[in-house]
Amino acid sequence: MRKGFVSSLAPVSAALLAALTAASASAAIIPADLVVKEGDTPLGENEAIVTVNTPYTDGDGMVGFTGRIGASDYYVWQGDGIVWKNSDSMSNLGGAETYMGTGGQKVGWIYSPSINGADGVWTHNGELTHEDIQAPGFPDGTNSTFHSRPAMSAAGTAYWISGFNENGGTVTEGRILYRAANADPNAIEVVLRSDDVVGGFPIDRPNGIDFTFEFSDDDQHHIHELFLDTGSTVDDGILYVDGMIVARESLPTGEGDNWDNFDLMSINNAGDHLFSGDTDGALTTDEFIAYNGAIVVREGDTIDGVTLTSSAYVDGLSISNNGSAVHLWTYSGGNEALFYACDAADLASSKVVLQRSDELDLDDDGVGDYTVTDFNAFSSGPGINLAEDGYVYVEVDMNDGNGEVEAILRLELPSCCGDGKVLQGIEECDDGNDIDTDACPSMCLAAACGDGFIQEGVEECDDGNDVDSDDCPSSCLAASCGDGFVQEGVEECDDGNDVDSDDCLPSCVAASCGDGIVHEGVEVCDDGNDVDSDDCPSTCAAAACGDGFVQEGVEECDDGNLEDGDGCSASCTSEADTTSGTGSDTDSGTDSGTDSGTTTDATTGATTDASTTDATDTASETTTMTGSASDSDSGSVTTSTTAATGASGDADSDSDSETDSATSGGEIIDDSGCGCVVTANPGREGALAFLSLGLLGLMRRRRR
Repeated sequence: MRKGFVSSLAPVSAALLAALTAASASAAIIPADLVVKEGDTPLGENEAIVTVNTPYTDGDGMVGFTGRIGASDYYVWQGDGIVWKNSDSMSNLGGAETYMGTGGQKVGWIYSPSINGADGVWTHNGELTHEDIQAPGFPDGTNSTFHSRPAMSAAGTAYWISGFNENGGTVTEGRILYRAANADPNAIEVVLRSDDVVGGFPIDRPNGIDFTFEFSDDDQHHIHELFLDTGSTVDDGILYVDGMIVARESLPTGEGDNWDNFDLMSINNAGDHLFSGDTDGALTTDEFIAYNGAIVVREGDTIDGVTLTSSAYVDGLSISNNGSAVHLWTYSGGNEALFYACDAADLASSKVVLQRSDELDLDDDGVGDYTVTDFNAFSSGPGINLAEDGYVYVEVDMNDGNGEVEAILRLELPSCCGDGKVLQGIEECDDGNDIDTDACPSMCLAAACGDGFIQEGVEECDDGNDVDSDDCPSSCLAASCGDGFVQEGVEECDDGNDVDSDDCLPSCVAASCGDGIVHEGVEVCDDGNDVDSDDCPSTCAAAACGDGFVQEGVEECDDGNLEDGDGCSASCTSEADTTSGTGSDTDSGTDSGTDSGTTTDATTGATTDASTTDATDTASETTTMTGSASDSDSGSVTTSTTAATGASGDADSDSDSETDSATSGGEIIDDSGCGCVVTANPGREGALAFLSLGLLGLMRRRRR
């Protein structure tokens, strides 16, 4: 039975290093994440890492380990950095065991330094206990002789092994397995102790409780190697699980040999467990790993192309809460291989994760940066610890050609998708096929919109993105008008409703005047045409007087304003132009024989003078004429002339004076006795009027 541990600083011989260098030419390049390595100075620290120890994980996969930093300080690492150093305490803390426990940042951690020179246990709460004081749970006067192998469950319960001396001495007479809920010093209680009876025999003194034990994350299950006081070393060792003996030295394994001894062990929340050891069979096949009491792999087997040739032994193992497992073997020639099994019950189907001589790609460029020269695991304790996040942490020695360094690595585990078994925490489903159109695609994640696979009968499309403006929006329904997503290059808008009167029509065209739909709050009307003479002109405002559009059958005119006197009234009816004039012709009875008239055209500015000389006119006459002109839209001009006639005669002694004057409206008022009014641009009618005036003048002269 092996006890103790192999130093993580054990030297590698020159011959072995040369062999590893030669082997690396054909070795695999394994991607890995570097947590920290010897020589690194962590964030927030002033000194470099000198050593790293075995990594442990909490229930969520957060890593924790201990080591040395600088010349003499020791640290606790949790997650992505150092959370505690011995120098942080007011007490005199020294050293640190390789073993520790982490419950996660929300729970805490535990490790074993010396406290003021005494072997002790320290947690995130401070000191838990130390040696040379009253042993908790024992009669007064019983002394604690040591404290070691600290561990912590994901629930935050602290566990450790201690020694006792009933007479107050310092020599260990027996061992105790302690626990303390929430790492509370006032909650320390005994789980097992030497002298407890198991299977009809007391647990042996002084070393009946072995240092190898494990509790499940939920504290409900536990596994131990115990030695009973049977009176013989042949059958004293047992594998003790949840209060029952699962295996016992010298009893049959079920494979033609007998159990001989037990080494490493692990248990999960379901109570499923692994343990390793030897049988009393042939030396070439005696090393084994058993699952729930039955051997599932042993020395001499070939796993994923690696034959575990003698002398082979297990350096580490762990079972996760989802039933997967990792196991680390050393076999002939100093070779080492880390394996991963999707199902702990089927370790023979394990896959190689990493081997000694493999190259490590630490920067994701596909090129090896370091060569693995050794796995640093312990033959006392689990040696490795597996959570449920698809990764495992290992402590290795590695060499980049400039020397060997210790490091903590995180390795991604092979996928188990497709084996038909759902790996809790890693897989959401596993239907054992590679069909991507069913409820469980080949990635073993439940089918969902956006996974890039079109689920038959559920999705119309799935382009694997969350872009809503392409032909397959994030709803995984083919893009269509009314889905609420504006399809680029196809739709102007899409408001996801069928309301006609908002900004976006049900046709996914932006509302606009002329589309035939009245846009609420924006348009008064919309008849879908550009005719301006109907009751809804092209402005989509209801037709109204003053809008500049003549509404057919309703308005005579519409000049765009509401002013009278400009030809189109405020009620949009046409206005006539009105003109008036008066003329008087007074004859004193004396006509000098000369008639004169002056005509002024207001438009052209032309002036016409007419004079007539005739006989003396003794008669008196008055002539009055009125005329009006109206300009209509048709351009017609109407001129009316009224003339009063009187007797006139020609005489040299008589004189008749006529005067024409022009008004501002273009009317001409004749004061020569004709009494006529004509327009400024008389045209034909004006000429006739003036001709009439001339004839009347002649007649007047002749009468005289």
